[in-house]
Amino acid sequence: MDGIFEEQLEKAKVFHGEICGGVLTGTKMAIYAIEEFNLNFNEKNPELISIVEIDRCVYDAVQAITQGSTGTKSVKLIDYGKFAITFYNKETGKAIRLTDVDASSSNDTGETIDERIERYKNTPAQELFKIENVNVYFDENNLPGMPTIKKRCSVCNEVVLDNKHSLINGKPICQSCFKGSYYEII
Repeated sequence: MDGIFEEQLEKAKVFHGEICGGVLTGTKMAIYAIEEFNLNFNEKNPELISIVEIDRCVYDAVQAITQGSTGTKSVKLIDYGKFAITFYNKETGKAIRLTDVDASSSNDTGETIDERIERYKNTPAQELFKIENVNVYFDENNLPGMPTIKKRCSVCNEVVLDNKHSLINGKPICQSCFKGSYYEII
């Protein structure tokens, strides 16, 4: 595994545009998961699903290293604002959740990014992260694969996939019509 850290960090840097703390953390976490699940680097591992708990740089690193994406439903965002990632192997049912100890700490280490890279390179993940075995529960509509349910909204007439609609008086309604939207048609 010599050189894996440097190689994967470079992939994340290219994907994200720079190396920052989040890219470094996400890279180290994803490397640990791939090794822990005995998967292959630099190729798609369709059995791996990653659930990232923050919409920051960590997310980009996970996509770059795991070669997963939101579009294939293999990288998911559940934004709790935490530097934490759960990796789930859908073939074995095993799941591990990693939490960044540094991000959880109120102490500023004063490290430069180069010093932090060197520390992450030479420190086992078990010393950098809290690692927990967890159970993960997925609705079948949130798993990779073809959409299982497709409905047309009775209000806006747009198609809604993956059971993301509600029923009002027996009629399907999309979430933006039901709850309100982030956009307004002008």
